[in-house]
Amino acid sequence: STVLNLDWPSAEARNTVDEQERVRKSKAELVSILDQAVEMNMNAVFFQVSPEGDAFYKSDVVPWSRYLTGTPGRDPGFDPLAFAIEEAHQRCLEIHAWFNPYRVSMNTSDSTKASLQTEKSVYREHPQWIRTCGGRFVVDPGIPEAREWVMRRVVEVVENYDVDGVHFDDYFYYEGYEGELN
Repeated sequence: STVLNLDWPSAEARNTVDEQERVRKSKAELVSILDQAVEMNMNAVFFQVSPEGDAFYKSDVVPWSRYLTGTPGRDPGFDPLAFAIEEAHQRCLEIHAWFNPYRVSMNTSDSTKASLQTEKSVYREHPQWIRTCGGRFVVDPGIPEAREWVMRRVVEVVENYDVDGVHFDDYFYYEGYEGELN
């Protein structure tokens, strides 16, 4: 899980000021996770490539994730998905791209709103698609163009990376009543 820096990269790595050291720490942490997967006799890893309408891969559709550098849209200095694939495949692990297709943020605070004003942000470029649910900004899946945006993100990964699978998470919302999406 990459959202909120739960599993990777750690907040410590993300907050490392020196870019070379940040990249080194981030890569070392990911290698450690993959090594643990091998030690536990796993054969596949789900890698959260888009937790909030963002990217852990080089994208023409969405900005780099805030969880890589602390700044939405900031190039992390390496391609995390390409690195993850290379390292996983060296260990005979499949790597599956895990998308949160509609979630745009984990909260609706003023600082989150300001951070979503970056280039390629769906929040900025398509505000008419944005709704709130459960205290988060989400893309309304009832809008055909929004579904096309999700598809473009997935196709971009499948066409440009040697992933072994694609998975969706948070394709549902915790509505208080049927059909609630503000």
